[in-house]
Amino acid sequence: MSMKITLPVDVRYFVGRDGTRQLFQTGKVMPAGAVITLIMPMQILFYDHRDQDTIAFRFNGRICYFLIHEIRIAGLIERLRHRPHLSVVQ
Repeated sequence: MSMKITLPVDVRYFVGRDGTRQLFQTGKVMPAGAVITLIMPMQILFYDHRDQDTIAFRFNGRICYFLIHEIRIAGLIERLRHRPHLSVVQ
């Protein structure tokens, strides 16, 4: 399943290490206005000493992750949790 969104703000993205739940910084951001296809379902991964709600996307052939609260689209977490079959461009 996937969901297409348009980022309203610049959003940091992260990479994971195979076989772990740990996220690592890339030092890069995806710019506001970028249209991204999110890969479902939402995942809980570890970053900054705690569990974080994350969502994956593919960028340059690699799976990357956003921290969902940094995307700043109202109601996004609820849509991801309750209606993962929807494809919405906002």
